[in-house]
Amino acid sequence: MLTKFGYDLQLRSLMCDRIPLLVQVISVVTMSWIMGLIIAWRLAIVLIVVQPLIITCFYIRLVTLKSRSKKAIKEQDDSTKLTYEAVSNLRTIKAFSSQDLILKWLEKVQEGSQKERNRQLWFASIVLGVSSSIKKCNWGLNYWYSGKLVTKGYISPRQVFQTIIILSNTSRIIADAGSMKGSTTHSKV
Repeated sequence: MLTKFGYDLQLRSLMCDRIPLLVQVISVVTMSWIMGLIIAWRLAIVLIVVQPLIITCFYIRLVTLKSRSKKAIKEQDDSTKLTYEAVSNLRTIKAFSSQDLILKWLEKVQEGSQKERNRQLWFASIVLGVSSSIKKCNWGLNYWYSGKLVTKGYISPRQVFQTIIILSNTSRIIADAGSMKGSTTHSKV
């Protein structure tokens, strides 16, 4: 009975966390697309087409940084546990002259984590670099295409900046909401 009650509470809590987030994202996207299309529809269509790629870049950056920080904390905890054990058993270690053994264990723990850390840092650096490059290329595309539209007289510079700012912020908001999704879940339901 209590298990079912706990399950129902988790499900309700999960739904109460997710539904407002979903409503917020849908309303932000709808309003920004409508505003962008009203202000400068030619530019807005191009920005809307590339928006999924930009959302993916923001999301990958956020997820990569979060996972990297979790791994770093875990590695630090492993070293701290061994150090704590050594300090709490200092008399025993000193009585058996095991200082060298403990130092070798600590070096081994840190060496194993160092190799993994270097591999993860390379991976994270490449992912973050590619993500950042794609976002910069998107800004270049935005301003290049908007410059062409302005020179042809289809839109004004004011409309360019309004449309770009509205739709670019929407991509970031969607990615932030997507990366928060994992933190709103309390357990598997």
